[in-house]
Parts: sequence; C-alpha cells; structure tokens
Amino acid sequence: MAVDAYNGSVLWALGIPGMKRFNMPRDCSNWCADRSHVYAAVGNKCWQIDVLRGKVERFFEVVSPAGKDGTVAWGYVARVGNQLVGSAVQRGASWTDFWGGRAWYDARSGVVTDKICSDSLFSIDTRTGKTAWTYDDDGVILNSTITIAGRRVFFVECRHPQVKALASRRVGGPKLWEDLHLVALDAKSGSLLWQRPIDTHQGDIVLYLAHSGNRLVLVASSNKILYVDTFSDLNGGSLWNQEIRWMDNKGDHGKAISRPAIVGNTLYVKPRVMSLDNGEFLRSQWPKGKSKCGTYACTTNSLFFRTRTVTMWDHQMATTSTWPRLRPDCWLSTIPAAGMLLSPEGGGGCSCGEWLETSIGFMPVFPASPLRKSQ
Repeated sequence: MAVDAYNGSVLWALGIPGMKRFNMPRDCSNWCADRSHVYAAVGNKCWQIDVLRGKVERFFEVVSPAGKDGTVAWGYVARVGNQLVGSAVQRGASWTDFWGGRAWYDARSGVVTDKICSDSLFSIDTRTGKTAWTYDDDGVILNSTITIAGRRVFFVECRHPQVKALASRRVGGPKLWEDLHLVALDAKSGSLLWQRPIDTHQGDIVLYLAHSGNRLVLVASSNKILYVDTFSDLNGGSLWNQEIRWMDNKGDHGKAISRPAIVGNTLYVKPRVMSLDNGEFLRSQWPKGKSKCGTYACTTNSLFFRTRTVTMWDHQMATTSTWPRLRPDCWLSTIPAAGMLLSPEGGGGCSCGEWLETSIGFMPVFPASPLRKSQ
C-alpha cells in the first residue's frame, strides 16, 4: 500500500500473494524502493512496481547458482545505481508462517533462531535485464549481514564444508560459527576486493552487520551479552570490540536482538551508546521507562523507540518526549521520514494497555527565528 505521507490518503494498494516474510532479524527484507519504483521479492521473481500508480511494470527472475535451477527463491534485494542486487536462497527457507510460534521474533533458542543463508549473490542491470555479475563461492552467506555502502557489498560467509553440505538453508548449531569470513565485493563488477577470516563470538540469537564512515560493525548476541566487533572497510582489519549486557539481563521483548544504529560518530546498541572511533562508552544512558520493546530508528538529533508509548530521545540533551496512548508495535512502527514522524497504528490486538488505534503523522515544531521574534 502507498499512502501520502502528508495527509494519509491511500494512493494505491496491490495484493501480492506469496510476499509474506517473517523473522527478519535472522533473515533480510524482501522489498526496497527508489524514487520511481518499489522492488518486491516474491518467490523466484522480483516485481518492479511503479511508485505513482502501483502498476507492476516488470519481473526479474532470480539468478540461480550452478546446479540449483528451479530450487531457489529471491532472498535479499537492494538497488545500487542502475543495478538490482539480490541473493539466491533455498526455496521455502524464509519464514512465511506467522502462526504457531515459529516466527515470533523474540525467541532466544530453538529453530526460530536459525539463520537464513543464501547460496549466492548476483546483480542485474535494470536497464537491460541482463545479469551483471554473480558471486558463488564455497560457503553460505548469512542474509542478516548483507550490507551495501560506498558501492561495495559486504557480508559474512560460512565456509565450513558441513554447513555447505546441509540440506536446509535455515542454519543453526556450532559449525555455523567456524570458518567464518568477512567479504567485500565491488558492487558494480562483483569482483572480490578483499576477504578475511574472522573469529567472532557466536551469534546464536542474532548476527548483524552495519557500515558507516570507514567502519564495519558486527553485533552478535548470545550468553546474555551483545558482542560488538568493528573492522576496517578497506581491508577487514580488526579495530576494536566491546561487550554489552542485555538490558535487565532478561533479553525479552527485543532486548537480546538489539541492532547497531549509527549516527555520525555515534553507535547505538541498546542499552549503550558508544564512540564509533574507539568503542568508548559515552555518558548518555538509555532513558528509563517501562516496556522497552523492540528496536529503534534514528535521525541526526533524535532516536525514536518504545517505552510503552512512542518516545523521542535526544541523547545529547538527555531529554525525552512521549505521546500518551500512542503505541508502536512490538518491533517498531514509527518512522522518521519525509521531514515528518510517521506512526502507523501498531497497538491493535495488544492486551497491554488502552491504545489509540489510529495512524498519526507529526510535523516538526521548529524554533522561532530571530526575524520572527523581532516581528
């Protein structure tokens, strides 16, 4: 569905059977957008949808790795220049069933924490529809680590032969954390820029990769600790590492699966704030409050997350703003975008409070300029 950000009008809606995907912390998103199109991974195709009318204009077929024709689906999807970057994942590997507990994001053990892995990466030229390059090495790529920045593609790959030989691409167990490599490709040509073996902590619950400046930030969660490791994006060299205890030592309601968020030279991994340069903990403390569920979204000056209600935190000024009875969902349904704060309804069906079950868009209140003051 496309909605006008400024007045909430529904512009168009498109039913897409088979687009469902759950348990994203162990997988990756199945859609992205640029100024003109939405790209949605559905089965073995990527749909190119016009953003103004919702019309499906084109289908791109998944590029199958050697020997796997007809057995793979489209996994990761992203736009880079005139390229559409994707991954080939085993058909049926991604979670598509919401019911039964298997897709509940908050699990800290069991099969639901298995990582969805791809067999290959590829790039398609959106102007010609031709394959620009493919990457199909001797391992499996952890989807939750695929990161594109500065015209480069970064990811973590497991090259253990027993993992490669597994029949399923929902992978868990100790072998996944052996023979790991951090890899960088040129996004335009697919050529290998560098690769480096890494000995990171086991990400039994989640494993994430993020990029900013000249840093790669890897976050692994297990044993009630979030392990943070940083690497140079020039050669994969190790820079610094930190350990962060889970908030309240419980891990429930998203505390065990905190994601790295970076603004300028500041790195957020709930409940700590760090210097991206050296990992030093900053004085800012995550604000106190009940129901610290889910994840967080960043702008230059503020973070948005849930402390029971929608909360805006300016960590430099150590101030918070909240909106009573306005509840984001259990992960996050509050989006700073288009110069606004958009909060689609996320409290319907929840039994933990009396919520305003409505969607709201906020415009920022700017301080009065000196000229206006004089008038």
